[in-house]
Amino acid sequence: MSRLNWALLISGCLLIGGCAPQPQTAADPAPAAEPAAPVTESAAPFAEVASKETTTGGLALSPTNAQIQFIGKHTDDKPDRVGVFTEFTGQAAIDPATNALTAVSVDIPVSSLATPFEKLNDHLKSPDFFDAREYPTARFESTSIAAGEAPGQHVVNGKLTLLAATRDVTFPAEVAVTDGALKLTGHLTIKRSEFGMDKLLEGVKDEIDINVSIGEPTQVPKAE
Repeated sequence: MSRLNWALLISGCLLIGGCAPQPQTAADPAPAAEPAAPVTESAAPFAEVASKETTTGGLALSPTNAQIQFIGKHTDDKPDRVGVFTEFTGQAAIDPATNALTAVSVDIPVSSLATPFEKLNDHLKSPDFFDAREYPTARFESTSIAAGEAPGQHVVNGKLTLLAATRDVTFPAEVAVTDGALKLTGHLTIKRSEFGMDKLLEGVKDEIDINVSIGEPTQVPKAE
């Protein structure tokens, strides 16, 4: 090739930026890859739970808004012993169309019972009474709730499980539902021997009073 042709070839390469790929330098970095989008968990499960809770018209029950009280009586002149359960979970179902209470259920860890006397607490949890180790959970589940003759009066029917036995129980209750808020007070008396709690009947009466309230937090009774 003549010197003229070599000169023309070199000039053309310079004009178009070089005839061979240029090596990459630090001043001319390759474009960085775009970061991958962060992976997040779907919010659908939470949305479904929230939807179910708001559409069933239900109210969760706990010691923050309800109280389950029991009263034991001696056969002599000793004072009554009052206790509560400091742990339980439950549900009250409310018909949003009629503002009527339609069902209620509660599960109670028996070991959460509390009175003003520590020694009494330990005795009540023993096999002489609630036998908390062998039967750790008591349960109530309504089978029907019917309106009474007077406004606010209701009759609650259900099944009470205590120790190894489940028995049908019925008790009157005052019920009011206002703007989704539920207030209930009820009272029933059971015979503890019917549930297998049949020890020490000579000193502690067979009948146990149970008071239930919804709309007020649980308070442990104080010693008199």
